[in-house]
Amino acid sequence: MFVVSWIDIPVCWDTSQGNTFQAVLVTDGMLTFVIYNYNKIQPVSYCCYNYQPQVGFDKGDNIHYYAVEGSGTEDIATVVSRTNVNRTGKFVFRLNGYMARPVKVADIVFVIDSSYSEAKFFDNILQYIVDVTDNLIIAPNETQVAVISFSRIARVEFDFTFCQNNDCVHERVLNISQLNSTSYMDTGLDLASDMFLWTKGGRQSALKYVVMISDGLVNNRDKAKMKARELSQRQDGIKVVGVGLGRSVYHTVLESVAFNSSYLLAPDPYKLLHLLQWDLHDPNVTGCVHNFSADILVIVETSASQGNKSFKKALTFLQTFLDKFNPSHTNNAITISVAVYNSSTNYVIRECPLSNLQYIMDVIRTLGKSQDQEQGWDHMLRFVDNHTSYSSVTTHKYAMFVTTGSVPEKSVAHVKTKLMHLRDNNNVRVVMVGITDHTNWKVVEHVYECGFYTFSTEDVDIVSRVLWNDIKSTNCTKLEK
Repeated sequence: MFVVSWIDIPVCWDTSQGNTFQAVLVTDGMLTFVIYNYNKIQPVSYCCYNYQPQVGFDKGDNIHYYAVEGSGTEDIATVVSRTNVNRTGKFVFRLNGYMARPVKVADIVFVIDSSYSEAKFFDNILQYIVDVTDNLIIAPNETQVAVISFSRIARVEFDFTFCQNNDCVHERVLNISQLNSTSYMDTGLDLASDMFLWTKGGRQSALKYVVMISDGLVNNRDKAKMKARELSQRQDGIKVVGVGLGRSVYHTVLESVAFNSSYLLAPDPYKLLHLLQWDLHDPNVTGCVHNFSADILVIVETSASQGNKSFKKALTFLQTFLDKFNPSHTNNAITISVAVYNSSTNYVIRECPLSNLQYIMDVIRTLGKSQDQEQGWDHMLRFVDNHTSYSSVTTHKYAMFVTTGSVPEKSVAHVKTKLMHLRDNNNVRVVMVGITDHTNWKVVEHVYECGFYTFSTEDVDIVSRVLWNDIKSTNCTKLEK
């Protein structure tokens, strides 16, 4: 049951002057919103002094507050022609929670890595921003976007006041030039801290995001982590998101600067859009739920060319990964297939539910090295193609290669083409896990140049967190009209 109250309040300190507004309080016992309708706002006189009105509310704890931009100045008179919900003179805010928040409003600062290591991927970074913002409404009373680039120094490409529509954002982003020097992530994060000021178009009422797009290859990771923590601990509630994009992404660095581990995202625009959909309070939905589904094919190299110690590490990685990847409290629809390859490729487990983890572990323990020295990448990739072609298109599909990366130099281009086919035609996310002691990292990084998915067997903790977060889908129920 909803409880609604409203009051018309004239405030007159001088009989010739007055301010009139209406406040509507709405609650269902859990969530509370206030709706303000402003009709007349002007200075008031008291004891021969003129006082500019303060518009908003304040609980007095420095957390639950809101002051409309321009409060206490002559500019506040324009509040009657402004809004945050597309109705002139009307403002809507959520009162409970971390701080007073509006309905469906966000200020997003993209901080992009413009250093040497991102030279081949800089256009991909710019296109990522275009793809994200293409699905948002860019407007003064909706989502606002600003962009900072960093290398040895950081620069503001544009702030919130520069672009007030999608076309402007896209044009400006695609014309950003690369700085192309060494990488100092902390300079970009430091500059981002000032972007939410009112003078640069920031809004106190908006949810605030800093989206760091980088490969994590930075000169001073401790300083970057410190700057990110300063941002996330501010009273205005900034959330830092890490997006890994590059040839070989340092996931631990990006996770250390993200607001929390669930804010470390793949370079897929819909991952960020789903996060925003979950965070923002959209009045057109009744609720959002997370679903987890995936078809994961693990291909383990068993060739005799690797040592016994390396092969044991590969199996330990796989067992540890699956154990950490199996939160028993979560309902999920995840199937695991395991295949081994040398000169041929064969299933040892096929489409087994993750809930049957003990059986999967028992089979993995029985795996042994082959006597075969050869590695049939071409045959193996046809095997992966056949497996993933028939998986449901609505399920997240992964091919995880646990390998030494021993691809003949003349075959690298061919293998890379095949992997790109898996990604583009079968909608497969390719995960490369290098066996620590004998990995040809140059080959591993070159054959699949989306480094968000390049790991070492020593990265088992972060691999499990990254993939678990990546298989998450957000579904929201729309209100019926």
